[in-house]
Amino acid sequence: MKSIAKQIFFNSNVANKKIQLSKCRLDDLFPQLLVSSSNATIEVTDTVMTGVSMLVRLSESLASNLVVINNGSPVGMLGAKQVLSKFIKNPTCNFLHNTIIKNIMNGDPCFVDKSTKFFDLMKKLQKLQTDFAILQESNGMFSSIIQDDREMFSTISIKRILELGLMCDTDVTISQIHKKPAVFCSNDDTVRTVIQTMLHYNVNDVVIQNSPFIITGRAILEKIQREIINPDDVLQCKVSDLNPYEATLTNKDLSIPDLCKLMLTARHPYVMTASQVFTPYDLIYVLS
Repeated sequence: MKSIAKQIFFNSNVANKKIQLSKCRLDDLFPQLLVSSSNATIEVTDTVMTGVSMLVRLSESLASNLVVINNGSPVGMLGAKQVLSKFIKNPTCNFLHNTIIKNIMNGDPCFVDKSTKFFDLMKKLQKLQTDFAILQESNGMFSSIIQDDREMFSTISIKRILELGLMCDTDVTISQIHKKPAVFCSNDDTVRTVIQTMLHYNVNDVVIQNSPFIITGRAILEKIQREIINPDDVLQCKVSDLNPYEATLTNKDLSIPDLCKLMLTARHPYVMTASQVFTPYDLIYVLS
C-alpha cells in the first residue's frame, strides 16, 4: 500500500507545479516563513523557574519548546519533558530557583537548512522527539531577530507544519491514519503518577478516561507555578486539581488539511474521534 506521505502534495509557487510533499525542500515550502517564524529563547544560565514561566506562556500558541542559547548561539532546547523528568526526582524550591537550564536541557537540538528535504526534517523531528527545528544558514550562522529584549531564532515549528498541512492537496483522511493507542489516566491519579506515565510511554499528554479532556505537560507546569512555595505538594495533587485541555470532538472523516485547520482554529489543538486522539505532534508522523 502506498504510504500516506506519498499521497500528499504541495502546490509550489516556486516550481509552479504540484510536488510530492516529502520531496519538497524547505525553501520550496516556506519562502517567507523561514525568516519570520521564531521560537522564544532562554539562556543556559537562567533558572528552571524562569523556564517554567516561559513554557506556560508559550504553549497556548503551539510553541511547546524554548531554544536554549549560550553566547548568542543555540545549544539546546527546553520543553515540559525536560523540566518534569527532573522535578519528579527533586520537587523542591531549591531545584526550581537554583538549578540552571544548562543542567536539564536537551543538548541535541534539531538543525536544518533551507535545502533540507521535508521528509528528512520530519525524520529528524521523530528521532529527536521534538516539534521544532532551528534554521541554520549555509555558512553555519543562524538567522535571528530581537523581540522583547530577547534573541529569537528562525525555526520551523509545529504551528508552521500545521499551516503547511492546511495548504496541501490530498484525498487522505483520518480514517486511513494508523491508529496510535492513547495513554489514559483517571481523575483520582496523582500528578506523580501522571508524570511517571508520560515518561514511561514517552508521551507529552494523557487522556482522562471517559472524557474529552487531556492532561498536558503544560497543565502540570501551571500547577508548579501556582504552588511555588510548596512545590512538593504538586506531586500529591490529583488530576482533578489540574486545568486540562478539552479536545474537539468530531464524527467526521476529516481530510488532512481539515484536521490541520481544526487544530489551528480550535481553542486547544487536540482532536478526538470515537477511536482516536490526534495531537499536533502526530502530524509529524502522518506527513513523513
